[in-house]
Amino acid sequence: MGDLLSYFIPDNKQVMQVYISNKNKTYLNYTGLEENYTIEVKLPLKIDYFGRLSDEFVTLLHCNSTNFYIHLGCKARCRSHDDTFTRVSSSMKDGFKFDESNNLTRKDCEAKCFDNCSCVAYASTNQVAQTGCEIWGTTDRFIGFSNPNARTIYFLTSALVNMVDLIININAYN
Repeated sequence: MGDLLSYFIPDNKQVMQVYISNKNKTYLNYTGLEENYTIEVKLPLKIDYFGRLSDEFVTLLHCNSTNFYIHLGCKARCRSHDDTFTRVSSSMKDGFKFDESNNLTRKDCEAKCFDNCSCVAYASTNQVAQTGCEIWGTTDRFIGFSNPNARTIYFLTSALVNMVDLIININAYN
């Protein structure tokens, strides 16, 4: 919440924070002590697939092609809103594994991959609990789709399409 508010509140300005919660509504109210301004943030906040953060009335932050605030949750410049991940049962040689003590969920792992411009695939290191995170920066670590060590790996769809096209072309020449 602090990063979001730093986008709205000028640097080095003192504010008074008031948290209001009753049976009718819950919100945060920030009032400038040096200048006359008030920022009221209604709870709950929601963020949609396109990177728009909003309360029930107004968009507070909109990540778009000219507005990249990655520290505020916007997508990296190398990514498109059309980028998606495809779930595939396959095997890959070891990728980069994040420290298990980070307690990353599968969605946290997806965000790590999406924010890393070289990442083309990710997977939970603990397949049962869907925790932990391993990412790959290239599809040349790919082993195969059908083998005994297959697990659920989420590929950037564009990388998966390129990889499948390459496999088809290699098989066509054999």
